[in-house]
Amino acid sequence: MSSEELARADPYSLNLAISFYTCWLSVHAHFIPPLEPNGSDALAAESEAAKLSLRSLTICIKSANIVTVIAEHMSARWFCKFDPHMMLYACDVHLRLSRSQDIRLAAMGKRNLRKSVEILKALIWRSGGKVPGNSAHVSRYYTKWAGSLETSLAKFGVPF
Repeated sequence: MSSEELARADPYSLNLAISFYTCWLSVHAHFIPPLEPNGSDALAAESEAAKLSLRSLTICIKSANIVTVIAEHMSARWFCKFDPHMMLYACDVHLRLSRSQDIRLAAMGKRNLRKSVEILKALIWRSGGKVPGNSAHVSRYYTKWAGSLETSLAKFGVPF
């Protein structure tokens, strides 16, 4: 989506777009190779699974990037207007890309993962009306959710 389209769109249309692309991610993520925490690249071009799942991988990359762009726009304009759970699907794809041996894919994955994690952190902490790191007024659900997300990302060396 272009910046002009984002500026003209209302939050309901953007929520619908995030839901649409998250559905694509939900369906096609099952057909891309799993992420290996030991550093091996399951997305290597030589891998037979990567050749067979190239279409799903392309759909996932494009969808995750769109979700991140829309979420970035929405969090700047209307920070409470979308479900942060949808960002997790995009984060999964960005994390997989960040571990790729392809330098361009890895750079794009790292950049978008950083953006997505920052959006998630802002959504979690703003939900309690406090600054990041002060969980005094954040619900137990979001505090637990942030903790498990931090633990999961730490396995791959990604700070939260």
